[in-house]
Amino acid sequence: MTKEEIQERIQQLKEEKNAIILAHNYQIGEVQDMADFIGDSLGLSQEAARVDQEVIVFCGVHFMAETAAILAPDKTVLMPDLKAGCPMADMATASELREWKDHYPENEVVCYVNTSAEVKAECDICCTSSNALNVVESLDAREVLFVPDKNLAAYVARHTKKKIIPWDGYCYVHNNILAKDIREQKSLYPEAEVWVHPECRPEVIDAADRVLSTGGMVKQAKKTGAKDIIIGTESGIIYRLKKENPEKNFYPALNTAMCYNMKKITLVKVLKSLEDVAHKVEVPAEISRRARGAIEKMIKTLGRRRMKKSAESNEPLSHKVLALAIKSEIEAITAYTKLHDRVKNALLKKKLKFLIYEEKKHRKILERLFSQKYPKQRVDLPERSFLPPIKVHVDPEPSIMDIFKAALQAEKLSEEFYREKSEKVESDENRKLLEYLSRVERSHFFMIKSEIDLLEKFPEYYDVEEFHFSHEMVHLGP
Repeated sequence: MTKEEIQERIQQLKEEKNAIILAHNYQIGEVQDMADFIGDSLGLSQEAARVDQEVIVFCGVHFMAETAAILAPDKTVLMPDLKAGCPMADMATASELREWKDHYPENEVVCYVNTSAEVKAECDICCTSSNALNVVESLDAREVLFVPDKNLAAYVARHTKKKIIPWDGYCYVHNNILAKDIREQKSLYPEAEVWVHPECRPEVIDAADRVLSTGGMVKQAKKTGAKDIIIGTESGIIYRLKKENPEKNFYPALNTAMCYNMKKITLVKVLKSLEDVAHKVEVPAEISRRARGAIEKMIKTLGRRRMKKSAESNEPLSHKVLALAIKSEIEAITAYTKLHDRVKNALLKKKLKFLIYEEKKHRKILERLFSQKYPKQRVDLPERSFLPPIKVHVDPEPSIMDIFKAALQAEKLSEEFYREKSEKVESDENRKLLEYLSRVERSHFFMIKSEIDLLEKFPEYYDVEEFHFSHEMVHLGP
């Protein structure tokens, strides 16, 4: 059969057997293309419970299919290849965990979702790579046992005051990515951002611009202004990232970062699984009940935290953000005005006037937005904004390039600040406001960047005394 014939037959069987195909982000491209849903392990398992189809073809590794069977006990969960296991999940067994727990009888156990059903049944609560910190913080215990990934445990330990006692397990794919691999890729792509998975080694985390789960990478890829990104996780995700963001370049931190178990599943095996209704993944009832308790506790706990954060977000965060934004504009205006008053070059003064004009224009927009949203409230400016001082040497007199590069750095910091804040807030109002501020700073960034590019390519144009900026700023409202 040709590939097209296999795909057509799979579609026919899906309809005949009322089936759906779920594929993990690390699956090979042709399997991702055939899937109805692509995502991370827990997200796919939750999808299995939500959908109406009675048959779930799970294209991932064994613990993922088990989790789907636990959350959707009334459905048939199939794995195209039962030998697609997870070495890290195999590093912890239920009997070993029980023995370990005996040494710490007072401590609660957090287990990464990348564990077998038997191990989940022995734990108090589950976590994913994206919510591990929140799960740990939700517990009353001061000391927490964390199984099985020591690298994820180390990442959580950085951000909590609780003592994390880790199991000595790891994902071989992420553990094999080294800091030198990041440095080598950065030497090839110096402008690239580095995103790594929290299962990576601590020294790799240190070398990263962002630490993200696979789901986080998929979301961030759509938002980022970066054109080049080095990806520190299993290389299969790059297929999806490129497909969904064709205008951006994604490079593996390590070319051999590959989970061979994930790659065991092929289109032919998916077809065979549907034809024979094979291979069924079933979890014994008692183990399923206890494991489901740990998973559902995670979901309920984080649901309560989100509700609490949502309630907290009703406090006037947005007016504080606006005040902070106005303060940053005032600081930028002050810095550029001081430079304007001290430099002597007429053309340089003209460029600084333009920057001052743009910052003042943005400040007025923000102040008008504040008065519209909070007509009865005065702007309570903080002592300082989030921006570091704009540093440009005035003796000797700075060049136009010096000024532009300092301005570019300030706009970049502003855009990153608002963008990162927008990803963390819960309320729609605050998120839209922060996204608006991020868009404005980003447009400023590219406007200044275009002037730097022009100066580098055609420096003679800047020798013309009457040169005027040709750019018009387009403001996108929230």
